[in-house]
Amino acid sequence: MGPHEHLRGRAAVRVPAVSRASPERVDSARPAEHGRPLVATPVSRLFCDPVAAVRLVELSDALELRDLARVALPDSELPLLFHCEASVIAPLDERFVRESIEPLCVSGRLRLVSFHAACCYPRAEVVDGMFVPSGKTMARDEMLTNAAHNLGCLRRWLPPWIEIAIENNNWFPGPAYETVTDPEFLSELCASSGAWLLLDLAHARITSGNRGIDADRYLRALPLERVIQLHLSGYRRSGTLWRDTHAELDDEQWQDARRVVGLLPRLRWVTVEYYADPRVLEQMIIAARSITGGDHEVVLR
Repeated sequence: MGPHEHLRGRAAVRVPAVSRASPERVDSARPAEHGRPLVATPVSRLFCDPVAAVRLVELSDALELRDLARVALPDSELPLLFHCEASVIAPLDERFVRESIEPLCVSGRLRLVSFHAACCYPRAEVVDGMFVPSGKTMARDEMLTNAAHNLGCLRRWLPPWIEIAIENNNWFPGPAYETVTDPEFLSELCASSGAWLLLDLAHARITSGNRGIDADRYLRALPLERVIQLHLSGYRRSGTLWRDTHAELDDEQWQDARRVVGLLPRLRWVTVEYYADPRVLEQMIIAARSITGGDHEVVLR
């Protein structure tokens, strides 16, 4: 499943009126502002509490919006990222994507749009948090062609300073996950479509755990030189499978994240995926700033 199934069925983000601007294109190969990757906090229901929203904005370098989150955009001038639930390797509803993204472009603050590489079925069903086959499977070349076509259409109207990234999924047993989690496929997907990689570290660790392969060998086989954004969240073993829980990271997972940040030469954004308690999220943002060389020390519960 995609990492944000808990948002399905909700309305799109409401975007207030903003002034038009045209910033210079962001060079994602250079170091981020302040000489470190920036922390982009996902806008979720936790921002419905105005006191919590102010505090979260104060701690964040940027905000990541989700197309299925029914939350108003907080009042701030922070840079914006947009994480779309659509799978870029399947046929896209270009009208839906454009209606979701275009209103954000006029602010001049949108910096990155990201998509999923979900599974090899265009309309797979989700059962117990996992994709199950539904309809005809997509071949490897078909998925690569779809991605190149989809991003080509997107670039025809997307302002040139906005980057595009594709997120790696986690692997579960079954044909729906064939090919899409293979490092060689993800490398070719990014290269052929001209996209960056949004590395979801929990997904990578879940994939290696569920497939029974060496975790570091799998990670290093991914196109780490193309990683522009890093997603962090807690993950746990449930029965025989590892699963993404979007819970707090434990100490070992934070140390792993710190080490991985050092392997990503073009990393620009780090996002903590957590949606339960704003006070805990505050501490996780501080921890994320610490592992990226920010100006806060790690404070964990």
